[in-house]
Amino acid sequence: MSKLTHHFQISAAHFAVPPDFQTAEELAKDLDCEASWIHENVGVSNRHVCQPGDDPAKLAATAARPAIENLGTPDLLIYSSATVRQCIPDTSVFVARELGISGVPTYSVNATCLSFLVALRHAAAMISDKSYSKILIVTAELPTLSRNFSDPKSAALLGDGAAAVMVESTTRDAGAFCFRQKTWPEFAELTQIRGGGLLNHPMLSSTKDTDYLFEMSGEVLLRAAIPKLKRFLSTLLSDAELSVKDLDLIVPHQASAAGMRLLERLGLPKNRTVDILGDYGNCVSASMPMALAIAQRDGRIKPGDKILFLGTAAGLSIGATVLQW
Repeated sequence: MSKLTHHFQISAAHFAVPPDFQTAEELAKDLDCEASWIHENVGVSNRHVCQPGDDPAKLAATAARPAIENLGTPDLLIYSSATVRQCIPDTSVFVARELGISGVPTYSVNATCLSFLVALRHAAAMISDKSYSKILIVTAELPTLSRNFSDPKSAALLGDGAAAVMVESTTRDAGAFCFRQKTWPEFAELTQIRGGGLLNHPMLSSTKDTDYLFEMSGEVLLRAAIPKLKRFLSTLLSDAELSVKDLDLIVPHQASAAGMRLLERLGLPKNRTVDILGDYGNCVSASMPMALAIAQRDGRIKPGDKILFLGTAAGLSIGATVLQW
């Protein structure tokens, strides 16, 4: 009999996107390719795009406001994202300021595409030990500003978006069966933005503008991830004392069209998988909470459902959890 290791509930899930969006047909002109190539090889028909100078804290706050209006001010705010407003102060500070929250502790988690899952793990632990009773997790990702148009596959893949999830204590039979994460640093250079830190500091003459653009060796990364994902998922479900047939919904990171197809090869049914890649693209760490919010909006989740969250991230990292709603 499977048992919950952490008791909590996700009492709200919301998302927000920039008002501007870009179709595959519009983007094809910038990439000097056919829109049909984007549809067939990338699988993203539309993506929302921010403008230079847009503030991720503002977009994160837009996603979070409905949760606060309905449930009140949180005891803790966690900003979970690879997109930062500036190096110092921490971006969570600016999200709190946008929301009019003062005196509430805030901090950030950056595990690239797994940032939301890591933040959820933090929240689950702190609610379980009664450190807090209401935690707001927010994420905003604006990767389209770092697209490398000389690499059409990755440039056509990315989209901008934000999400917010309120995690609360509960007396219901809800929470997590297990959390699991593994990292293989030997694959670190397969997905990266080299700029933004000290290695390629703006004051160094060796630093180039292209150091601030996203690069990914997608096919090599997929080959490295496939055998690890199979073992990882098997161990996760064993730890949770569950099988695939017990899962009511799969909420994956929207990594790529190839990554979404891989889920079926892992035995995860397509009809139980939330797929928003075609309409929003890969929104980095916002992908999973956005998919969750859209699934809830569309009535795909009910109390007692068992939900698998599964994703990969630059690193190479794999992370997952199984929740009971």
